[in-house]
Amino acid sequence: MGYTVILPTLNESGHIVSLIKDIGSALSELKQKYEIIIVDDNSSDETIDLVRKIGKEKPEVQLFVRENKKKNLAKSINLGIQKSKYENIIWMDADFQHPPDNIKLFHNYQEKFDLIIFSRFLKDSTRYFDNNISKKKINEPQSIFFNKLCRSLLYKDITDYTSGFICIKKKIFENYMLKGY
Repeated sequence: MGYTVILPTLNESGHIVSLIKDIGSALSELKQKYEIIIVDDNSSDETIDLVRKIGKEKPEVQLFVRENKKKNLAKSINLGIQKSKYENIIWMDADFQHPPDNIKLFHNYQEKFDLIIFSRFLKDSTRYFDNNISKKKINEPQSIFFNKLCRSLLYKDITDYTSGFICIKKKIFENYMLKGY
């Protein structure tokens, strides 16, 4: 067993170093083999340079840059899945909306389920911008509105239609690829 964590990135220089460190710490505590695959959509900030530097020190960190391609989250995640080597694939937002320490909770459920999706809108959920009011004022209302709309039109028991914190078995992607933007 082991874990591949895919981080699709675009201009995440302010978060990426800490995020990689925290993911590594969580998986090391579990005593699991792991790799962290960063798939960058050609960032214009220092994200690529920072990840390259980390990759020189930590062989479990790999970088793939999608240069000269249209930015596309699904294609970035698909590339990470194609490059992955472990049975359990986790992808998460690279901006700390999803606490890396919660990876340990995936580990508790991964033997029973092929797919686990975490929600940002459950009681006691925290996000990186909880203390940054400006980001919360912009990001949170949009996500809450979209999720309420989807719950009213689709399934009422799903709390986060826009979750980007997922653990899934690699075998699911033998004959399937993610689609969309």
